[in-house]
Amino acid sequence: MNNNNSNSNSNNIFLHLWRNNYLKENIKRYFYPIYYQYSHKDVSFTIDTIDAFNSNIITLFLKDCNVNVGLELPNTITKLSVSGVRNVFDIKLPRSSITILELVEYEGVIPEYYIPSSVKNLKIKGPLEYNAIPYGVEKIEIMHCNEKFKIPLSVVEMTIVNIHESINIPGWIPEGIELMHVNFVPFKGFIPQSVKQVFSYMSLSTYRVLPQSINSRHMLMIIQLYRVNRKYQNLSRI
Repeated sequence: MNNNNSNSNSNNIFLHLWRNNYLKENIKRYFYPIYYQYSHKDVSFTIDTIDAFNSNIITLFLKDCNVNVGLELPNTITKLSVSGVRNVFDIKLPRSSITILELVEYEGVIPEYYIPSSVKNLKIKGPLEYNAIPYGVEKIEIMHCNEKFKIPLSVVEMTIVNIHESINIPGWIPEGIELMHVNFVPFKGFIPQSVKQVFSYMSLSTYRVLPQSINSRHMLMIIQLYRVNRKYQNLSRI
């Protein structure tokens, strides 16, 4: 009997709280996952797709799909990864919440002002306008870099995977970057004096073109990574 009364009281309290829209919305935040991935090729992604599952998604992955023109994402999203979305630039990105942005294998060119100034960590695989990356980005990963773009002075870490030899030249990478990842042999002067660490899986000749700011301990990192890579390549041939 006491248990029934206790359950009844609990239900009444819950219903009382649930009728409060403000409390209801805050409670609902804990009912759903904060990660959502959409990859349907035949059905365009819409804002209703998010609302049907969770209006408080923090991480959103869109892969190999289309989006409705003018799609406006909610400002709850802090990480957005878009891969193989042809009309990616029809998406209106939230301007203040996204800190991690990945744009991979898209059609067209990333225009200036498309990337929000809130982004700190940026990954790109595709062409972009010269001034497309806003000041405030701190970490950049570029896949298949074929032409120069302006690198903001806020960047402190940069990864370059495959680079056209025409831009493998001194003066493009600004002073201020402290850490670089490369999978090619940079020409002498390509890596600025401000860089303190370089990670490379390429030839041992990489360390011969490093700036004087790189000490022997960091050179050893390059040698070790190179040896690990060669060992893996040899094993893959067996």
